[in-house]
Amino acid sequence: MALILFIGEEYLKQTTPIAENIDVKFIGAQIAFAQDSHIQNIIGEKMYQSLQLAYSAQTLDQYQTAIVQLIKPALAYRAAEAILPFIHIQIKNKGTLNLDAEAGKQSSISDMKYLMQILKDRAEFYEQRIQDYLVLNGIHFPDYINPVMVGIRPDIKASFTSDLYFKDYQKNWFNNSLCVYCNCVDCICNIY
Repeated sequence: MALILFIGEEYLKQTTPIAENIDVKFIGAQIAFAQDSHIQNIIGEKMYQSLQLAYSAQTLDQYQTAIVQLIKPALAYRAAEAILPFIHIQIKNKGTLNLDAEAGKQSSISDMKYLMQILKDRAEFYEQRIQDYLVLNGIHFPDYINPVMVGIRPDIKASFTSDLYFKDYQKNWFNNSLCVYCNCVDCICNIY
């Protein structure tokens, strides 16, 4: 199946701090990589493929439309994170080259890593919203609830980084056993 992208160059440049003058050759491949490596892992291969087909055919229902609207900003920030190193350092026939700044001081590798972390944090924010939406509306996504046994299964235990830490908050608060999927006490999701 051909890869159908949920966002394009224009959406990426409008949503993220990627500048308007960035060469398109840096963008398309990184959007495809980010979509394949991050979005597919979150929703699973079966749902990913069916969502791409519905998106391409413009036959999305209201729940699919809502999930695509959550996927787009997550994908944009993941793609921007993936683009950044290749803008800063390029691979040429003489080896790797650190590009000279057109105006002003060239940023350092640590500056690039700092910006990549910010982009990653923003992507994780939207990725968490995708997972939350799927937990609440899983019944409307049979390909998510019943993924194939072969291929990429949805990553239901994605770990996101944050500067905040709540030690066993729900376990201490409810003093009860937690659902393996979403940590709810009542197991209302009971997807897996």
